Amino acid sequence: MGAAVPDRRERAHDRDAEGGAELAGRVEQSPGGAGGALGRRRDDEGRQRRERERHAETGAQQALLLDAGTGLGGLGLAPPPAPLGFVDVEPVPLALVAAPGHPLAAAPRVAAADLAGERLLVNVPACSFWLAGERILGSVVERVRAGGVTVMASWAERGLGIALLPEFAVRDRLDSGALARLALDAPDLGLRLVWRTDRETMPGLRDVLYAASA
Repeated sequence: MGAAVPDRRERAHDRDAEGGAELAGRVEQSPGGAGGALGRRRDDEGRQRRERERHAETGAQQALLLDAGTGLGGLGLAPPPAPLGFVDVEPVPLALVAAPGHPLAAAPRVAAADLAGERLLVNVPACSFWLAGERILGSVVERVRAGGVTVMASWAERGLGIALLPEFAVRDRLDSGALARLALDAPDLGLRLVWRTDRETMPGLRDVLYAASA
């Protein structure tokens, strides 16, 4: 039997493809007029698309995260099985906060044992501040899921529990007296830039690494 007759949809697709290629060729070759403007616009859009793709590809090879200790994953999140490098960008101090009327608000020093039975406001188990609370307070507190940093701070302000949060996120509330800082010795977290060492030569990634280490 001979070759099957192409479906009409396939033939229409072929014609559209041929016509589109021919039109694109004419537009790109035209030096002026509407065709030239359209060609330049396509060139601009193409450059912008390539730039977005380059940034997206670079971003996929590096990330910022909160961690602790001297190696990756010290806070409790296991790093992926890939060759990774990191640099510490800056420390992130933590503050254990509560409502101003909390019984320990005026205590000169607070130990983890003093917080037995307290309600620690948390987000999700993979949250850096949940993990930091595990390291510092262990199981002496009751964990109550509240939400993000702003929600936890607001709940603590209303006396619904205590919260272990980044100091910068609650600085205004502490300064205004809306929250009280409990005198618990909480080690800083570290803001780390992590990247794949097998892709350091990718365009843009080395610039990010230089800027982070400057």
